[in-house]
Amino acid sequence: MNAENASPTIPVGQVDWGDLRRQDPLSERWGFDRGQPVDRYYIENFLARHSAAIGGRCVEVMNADYTRRFGQDRVTHADVVDINPNNPKANLVGDLLDPATLDANRYDCFILTQTLTVIYDGRTVMRNCYAALKPGGTMLVTAACMCRYSPHPEDFWRLTDRSLTRLITDNTDCEDFEVEAHGNLMTSMSFLMGIASGELKQEELDHRDFRFPIVVCARLRKK
Repeated sequence: MNAENASPTIPVGQVDWGDLRRQDPLSERWGFDRGQPVDRYYIENFLARHSAAIGGRCVEVMNADYTRRFGQDRVTHADVVDINPNNPKANLVGDLLDPATLDANRYDCFILTQTLTVIYDGRTVMRNCYAALKPGGTMLVTAACMCRYSPHPEDFWRLTDRSLTRLITDNTDCEDFEVEAHGNLMTSMSFLMGIASGELKQEELDHRDFRFPIVVCARLRKK
């Protein structure tokens, strides 16, 4: 049956909106004040699944929280890069658009979470971050696919699995990579409303529906 001719599962005018009939979200902080935001559930599960690659000399943006959490004693050195000179956690101050910010062939692992969408030229970021990996090194990338508008002055993009794949194939020589998308209709609505992951059932979080992704993730291994 053609989707546009399908009968509605709930009669028109009889939808019970309940607590969702509102103009403002339940949380103005993406759900942090209610627990773990839904996007962080997917991001952190992705990093946990690839935690074996987080070790040796690592670099992360803004802080080393995920490096330490998921790399644990496998990490021998953790660098933090940030464009903000006032960030006390950053030992490398510079712009990821500048190839001089990071030495080439230096890192065993690069954790790049939720960064590509707040830098206008994602192609250059991908090239520079990939170049910073040692041969055999791994980059773990996550990016927003569906998210509320951010007050961040450089909230530029939302990525899909297709656009993240193109960023990889068009700007690196990587042949060993995987791209995946996570989310579904319920978790997308929950994330927009600021409902935390702990307020949803496990099966509701883990169900994947390609039509409603929240986060896209990629693992790249350099030649």
